[in-house]
Amino acid sequence: MPEGVRVRNVDSLKYFKIALMKFGQSANVALGDAESEMGRVLGWLELEQVTRWQGEIRKLNEQVSRAKEAVRQKKVFKDSTGRPQSAVDEERALSQLQRKLENATEKLASTRSHARKLTKEIQMYKGGVQRFATTVQGDIPRANSRLENMLRLLEQYMSVDFESAYEMAGQMSQTGRGGGGGGATGVGELRKLTPPGDVRDAAVAISWDPKEVWTIVISGADQKRLARLSTLQTAGENYSPDARVVFAKAAPQSQRIYFEHVTATGDADTGWYIGPASDQGIQSFLSVRVTELLSARPDLRYVLTLPKGAMVVANVTGIESVYDAGGEDHWAAALAVEAYVTAQEGQQEGQASSPPDASAGGAPGQEQGGASPGPQVADNAQAKPTTP
Repeated sequence: MPEGVRVRNVDSLKYFKIALMKFGQSANVALGDAESEMGRVLGWLELEQVTRWQGEIRKLNEQVSRAKEAVRQKKVFKDSTGRPQSAVDEERALSQLQRKLENATEKLASTRSHARKLTKEIQMYKGGVQRFATTVQGDIPRANSRLENMLRLLEQYMSVDFESAYEMAGQMSQTGRGGGGGGATGVGELRKLTPPGDVRDAAVAISWDPKEVWTIVISGADQKRLARLSTLQTAGENYSPDARVVFAKAAPQSQRIYFEHVTATGDADTGWYIGPASDQGIQSFLSVRVTELLSARPDLRYVLTLPKGAMVVANVTGIESVYDAGGEDHWAAALAVEAYVTAQEGQQEGQASSPPDASAGGAPGQEQGGASPGPQVADNAQAKPTTP
């Protein structure tokens, strides 16, 4: 599950994106130059040098043959006086030509040997840089695309008119999240309803009844909003499998309930309590293993990942509030930003579907369409509302 991101300087992300793009380009050029140079040297060895020494060997073979014939003639034919002729000069020339032929033959064998070695080294080099090349040619462009989306979303977020957004959230709250019954409303009053540690430890341990039906279920949309407010990892990684969640016996049938994360009394306690959001007088309390609860109620997984001191209040229409340990409600801010961004997206879609007005002279390159998933901003330089 993603955690909140603290963004204090959007310009740093822009500079990083530019630097990453330049690095990708430089790395691509370097990889291309290295491969080109290796190909050039290998071609020089296999074609130019091999051809050169083969030609030298042919010429020297012909010269050696002629020199041998000259020596033979000197030894066979006598001079005008009838004495054998001296073949010293011819033999010296033949010896020099034979040494040149041996040298050319060695050069050809050495060239071929080095060409084979270079071919092997090139293959090893390509295998060694394959992962880096894949990163440069695939991962870096994808990272740049993600950074582009993040920057666009961050700029959208910073351009939010929070006064209008809160007004929208208030209207939505009045129309879509109306009453869930009376009772305690303030976070302080609700905290007083949570039983103390010794009472929670005395709760009757039960196994989850699969037939148990709760009045209140966390919707998929609210689960996504909660995921953006969560600051812990999954419940299974933070709690012992045998740790228990305590709930009031009246909670499943209540029209309005709250979840509070208090200090655990030990390893067998998650610290979570679920109770009706009204004073029910004397109550009985039950406890269930957190693994059983999450198996039967996966909609609660993002509730149980909120940090200690957090409280979630919900009614039959959805979540009302999400408080942090200091009593600040972060749910209104989440709804405000979501309402504003949804309205902005609707305006952009409307502009995209309507024919362009030649007289309006719209700004070129304006982005249209819905926003893609991106980071959840917890803080930035302009002191926007934060998530717990």
